[in-house]
Amino acid sequence: MLVQYIRNQKHEPIGCMVAVQQDDGRITIGVSLHNPKDKWDRSLARHIAIGRAHCDGVMPYIPSNKARYVAEGMRMMINRASKYFKDGQLSFYGV
Repeated sequence: MLVQYIRNQKHEPIGCMVAVQQDDGRITIGVSLHNPKDKWDRSLARHIAIGRAHCDGVMPYIPSNKARYVAEGMRMMINRASKYFKDGQLSFYGV
């Protein structure tokens, strides 16, 4: 399992991405985003992202002000996952 935290230009955490390899060899990526109304909880963010990755990579609603950070994080995670899971096939649900 790969874990990566998404941060804004002020280096504040805004979310978490997790890549996992499923039993059938597919690699799915789960994303969780921080709601500004809530206090940042690293463990909860990771837990939600893991749950979404195991549900075939369900993506949350991404507000426009966080879209570029999520896109950059996704690009980095895809590169990392393709190297880490050498025998897996990246799978995207709804992307």
